[in-house]
Amino acid sequence: MVEDPRSTGAEHDDGTDEIPGALLRDLQDTFAPGFEISAAVDRRILAAARRRTVDRPRILRVVRVAGLAAAVLLSVLIWNAQSLRDAFAPAGQVALREDYDGNGRVDILDAYRLALAIDRGDAMAERWDLDGDGRIDGGDVSGIARRAVAVGRGGE
Repeated sequence: MVEDPRSTGAEHDDGTDEIPGALLRDLQDTFAPGFEISAAVDRRILAAARRRTVDRPRILRVVRVAGLAAAVLLSVLIWNAQSLRDAFAPAGQVALREDYDGNGRVDILDAYRLALAIDRGDAMAERWDLDGDGRIDGGDVSGIARRAVAVGRGGE
Protein backbone atom coordinates (compact mmCIF):
# COMPACT_ATOMS: atom_id res chain seq x y z
CA MET A 1 0.00 0.00 0.00
CA VAL A 2 1.36 3.42 -1.03
CA GLU A 3 0.92 6.18 1.52
CA ASP A 4 -0.45 9.56 0.46
CA PRO A 5 2.42 12.08 0.82
CA ARG A 6 -0.07 14.72 2.05
CA SER A 7 -1.18 12.53 4.91
CA THR A 8 -0.33 13.72 8.40
CA GLY A 9 -0.20 10.23 9.68
CA ALA A 10 -3.09 10.68 12.11
CA GLU A 11 -6.41 9.51 10.74
CA HIS A 12 -9.75 9.46 12.54
CA ASP A 13 -12.35 6.73 12.33
CA ASP A 14 -14.47 8.92 10.04
CA GLY A 15 -11.64 8.98 7.42
CA THR A 16 -10.57 12.61 7.96
CA ASP A 17 -6.98 13.61 8.55
CA GLU A 18 -5.90 15.62 11.56
CA ILE A 19 -2.88 17.91 11.76
CA PRO A 20 -0.68 16.95 14.68
CA GLY A 21 -0.77 19.49 17.51
CA ALA A 22 2.94 20.43 17.27
CA LEU A 23 2.70 21.12 13.53
CA LEU A 24 -0.48 23.15 14.03
CA ARG A 25 1.20 25.31 16.69
CA ASP A 26 4.27 25.84 14.47
CA LEU A 27 2.08 26.90 11.55
CA GLN A 28 0.08 29.29 13.73
CA ASP A 29 3.29 30.82 15.12
CA THR A 30 4.75 31.20 11.63
CA PHE A 31 1.68 32.63 9.86
CA ALA A 32 -0.22 34.37 12.67
CA PRO A 33 -0.66 38.13 12.11
CA GLY A 34 1.11 39.01 15.34
CA PHE A 35 -1.87 40.91 16.69
CA GLU A 36 -5.45 40.14 17.58
CA ILE A 37 -8.18 41.03 15.06
CA SER A 38 -11.36 41.90 16.89
CA ALA A 39 -14.64 40.30 15.90
CA ALA A 40 -16.06 43.74 15.04
CA VAL A 41 -13.23 44.47 12.59
CA ASP A 42 -13.60 41.00 11.10
CA ARG A 43 -17.35 41.58 10.56
CA ARG A 44 -16.71 44.99 8.93
CA ILE A 45 -14.17 43.50 6.54
CA LEU A 46 -16.55 40.68 5.65
CA ALA A 47 -19.43 43.15 5.12
CA ALA A 48 -17.26 45.32 2.85
CA ALA A 49 -16.25 42.27 0.82
CA ARG A 50 -19.88 41.22 0.45
CA ARG A 51 -20.95 44.71 -0.64
CA ARG A 52 -18.25 44.73 -3.27
CA THR A 53 -19.26 41.37 -4.68
CA VAL A 54 -22.96 42.32 -4.58
CA ASP A 55 -22.26 45.61 -6.42
CA ARG A 56 -20.57 43.86 -9.37
CA PRO A 57 -23.78 42.34 -10.77
CA ARG A 58 -25.51 45.69 -10.28
CA ILE A 59 -22.80 47.45 -12.30
CA LEU A 60 -23.06 44.81 -15.03
CA ARG A 61 -26.83 45.32 -15.12
CA VAL A 62 -26.33 49.07 -15.53
CA VAL A 63 -23.87 48.48 -18.37
CA ARG A 64 -26.28 46.09 -20.08
CA VAL A 65 -29.19 48.52 -19.75
CA ALA A 66 -27.06 51.39 -21.06
CA GLY A 67 -26.00 49.27 -24.03
CA LEU A 68 -29.59 48.35 -24.76
CA ALA A 69 -30.65 52.00 -24.52
CA ALA A 70 -27.87 52.99 -26.93
CA ALA A 71 -28.97 50.29 -29.38
CA VAL A 72 -32.60 51.47 -29.23
CA LEU A 73 -31.55 55.09 -29.72
CA LEU A 74 -29.39 54.15 -32.69
CA SER A 75 -32.28 52.19 -34.21
CA VAL A 76 -34.62 55.16 -33.83
CA LEU A 77 -32.05 57.50 -35.38
CA ILE A 78 -31.54 55.18 -38.34
CA TRP A 79 -35.29 54.71 -38.76
CA ASN A 80 -35.86 58.47 -38.77
CA ALA A 81 -32.94 59.20 -41.09
CA GLN A 82 -35.47 59.61 -43.88
CA SER A 83 -36.65 62.94 -42.52
CA LEU A 84 -33.03 64.12 -42.35
CA ARG A 85 -32.45 63.04 -45.95
CA ASP A 86 -35.56 64.97 -47.01
CA ALA A 87 -34.45 68.08 -45.12
CA PHE A 88 -30.94 68.11 -46.62
CA ALA A 89 -31.67 66.80 -50.13
CA PRO A 90 -29.74 68.69 -52.82
CA ALA A 91 -31.73 71.37 -54.62
CA GLY A 92 -33.20 70.21 -57.90
CA GLN A 93 -33.19 66.53 -56.96
CA VAL A 94 -36.39 65.00 -58.30
CA ALA A 95 -37.90 62.52 -55.87
CA LEU A 96 -40.60 60.04 -56.76
CA ARG A 97 -43.81 61.07 -55.07
CA GLU A 98 -44.47 57.62 -53.54
CA ASP A 99 -40.82 56.98 -52.53
CA TYR A 100 -41.34 57.11 -48.75
CA ASP A 101 -37.84 55.97 -47.76
CA GLY A 102 -36.05 58.16 -50.34
CA ASN A 103 -33.98 55.39 -51.91
CA GLY A 104 -34.86 56.46 -55.47
CA ARG A 105 -37.42 53.76 -56.23
CA VAL A 106 -40.96 52.90 -55.20
CA ASP A 107 -41.16 49.44 -53.68
CA ILE A 108 -43.32 47.57 -51.19
CA LEU A 109 -41.08 48.75 -48.35
CA ASP A 110 -42.29 52.29 -48.95
CA ALA A 111 -45.88 51.14 -48.36
CA TYR A 112 -44.82 49.15 -45.31
CA ARG A 113 -42.90 52.04 -43.74
CA LEU A 114 -45.77 54.48 -44.35
CA ALA A 115 -48.18 51.98 -42.75
CA LEU A 116 -45.89 51.66 -39.70
CA ALA A 117 -45.64 55.45 -39.39
CA ILE A 118 -49.44 55.73 -39.53
CA ASP A 119 -49.84 52.99 -36.89
CA ARG A 120 -47.35 54.72 -34.60
CA GLY A 121 -49.16 58.02 -35.04
CA ASP A 122 -46.06 59.80 -36.39
CA ALA A 123 -46.52 63.37 -37.55
CA MET A 124 -46.20 63.39 -41.34
CA ALA A 125 -46.04 66.00 -44.04
CA GLU A 126 -49.15 66.58 -46.13
CA ARG A 127 -47.29 65.28 -49.17
CA TRP A 128 -48.04 61.74 -47.98
CA ASP A 129 -51.77 62.30 -48.57
CA LEU A 130 -51.30 60.72 -51.98
CA ASP A 131 -54.98 60.17 -52.77
CA GLY A 132 -55.93 63.76 -51.88
CA ASP A 133 -58.69 62.90 -49.41
CA GLY A 134 -57.28 65.14 -46.68
CA ARG A 135 -56.06 62.21 -44.54
CA ILE A 136 -52.93 60.11 -44.48
CA ASP A 137 -54.34 56.61 -44.10
CA GLY A 138 -54.59 53.14 -45.56
CA GLY A 139 -55.70 54.55 -48.92
CA ASP A 140 -52.31 56.23 -49.29
CA VAL A 141 -50.53 53.00 -48.29
CA SER A 142 -52.58 51.11 -50.90
CA GLY A 143 -51.62 53.63 -53.56
CA ILE A 144 -47.92 53.12 -52.88
CA ALA A 145 -48.36 49.33 -52.84
CA ARG A 146 -50.20 49.41 -56.20
CA ARG A 147 -47.43 51.50 -57.73
CA ALA A 148 -44.75 49.19 -56.31
CA VAL A 149 -46.25 46.03 -57.82
CA ALA A 150 -47.46 47.53 -61.07
CA VAL A 151 -46.38 45.39 -64.04
CA GLY A 152 -44.68 47.15 -66.91
CA ARG A 153 -44.21 50.54 -65.27
CA GLY A 154 -41.78 49.50 -62.55
CA GLY A 155 -41.17 51.39 -59.41
CA GLU A 156 -38.49 53.72 -60.75
